Amino acid sequence: DGIYLKSLLLGNTGRRIRQKEDRKMKTTDIIDRRLTQIVPDERQIRFQETEFYAFVHFSVNTYTDREWGDGTEPESLVCPDSFDAAQWADAIRSAGMKGLILTCKHHDGFCLWPSRYTNHTIAGSPFRGGKGDPVKEAAPAAKAGSGSASISPPGTATTSPTAPERLTTTFL
Repeated sequence: DGIYLKSLLLGNTGRRIRQKEDRKMKTTDIIDRRLTQIVPDERQIRFQETEFYAFVHFSVNTYTDREWGDGTEPESLVCPDSFDAAQWADAIRSAGMKGLILTCKHHDGFCLWPSRYTNHTIAGSPFRGGKGDPVKEAAPAAKAGSGSASISPPGTATTSPTAPERLTTTFL
């Protein structure tokens, strides 16, 4: 072995080289042992078990046929007359998905719920007579299938008055 040959040729210097290599090997063994002992916690395991999610993102741009909105679009364009949260949940579940992530507030500021911080919301649309709330309807629809849903309360993500008052992650 190269280390042994160096040791023979270099005497004490070779011994020091070999000792240094041994220390490196021990450090590597220690690191390897520590890395193999790492296991996911319960929360990480639950996340991995969800496997397949639906990501629902609809907003004013769904009705303008534009990829990016700028926040000046009239709220009255948004009128999902045939919106049916139970149908969404059934379709997602039948596709084998285990969860629903609903984008509730978009980069352009449009909120899918009636917000007290801005007028750029679903409340400014004719949807359910200006009283519709797709976010509020989505969670119980998903929960009906599995008994598991969660909505983060206002201010969880940030305390900014322009931030979404609620974020939704629903497990089916």
